[in-house]
Amino acid sequence: MGGGVGRIMKLGFQPVNLQAEFYGNAVYPSGGSSWTMRMQIAFLFPKLSPEEKKALMEEQLKKLEQQQKGPEKK
Repeated sequence: MGGGVGRIMKLGFQPVNLQAEFYGNAVYPSGGSSWTMRMQIAFLFPKLSPEEKKALMEEQLKKLEQQQKGPEKK
């Protein structure tokens, strides 16, 4: 019996799937643990359409332009 949680998020520009699960084992070998923990990281490489690639590049370009300008003073 057990359960877990997971989340898809970005580390920088790289999307990843993070998961953690915990289980209580009803039957286990002598000297073994009655609990099990499982953690997983999966790196995701989605295929983008040409329109999505263009939008992503435009967004990155805008961010770079804003960084070069620096903080605006009022």
